[in-house]
Amino acid sequence: MDKNKSIAIILSSIIFGGCFLFGSYKISGAIDSSGLYISSSINSGDVINEKYELVVNDGWLYLYDKTDGQIWKKLDDAEGTATWEVIKHINQ
Repeated sequence: MDKNKSIAIILSSIIFGGCFLFGSYKISGAIDSSGLYISSSINSGDVINEKYELVVNDGWLYLYDKTDGQIWKKLDDAEGTATWEVIKHINQ
């Protein structure tokens, strides 16, 4: 009976190790593919005109004024109306 228990422990250890390696491989692939998504979501090259630049970062819209350094962030209200709020000025 002890021989059967030791064989069962060895087989379960091998199966557990294989599952651990397979899970690590899948998590590694998920991290690599999410890195591609994150880098493509940050787009700082959209130029509205020569004075303003539109930046999308973490799902938020930022409008940067190149002449005076003001940065606006687009806020969504509960009623569905969107407003722009000045969040930073270059002199601050």
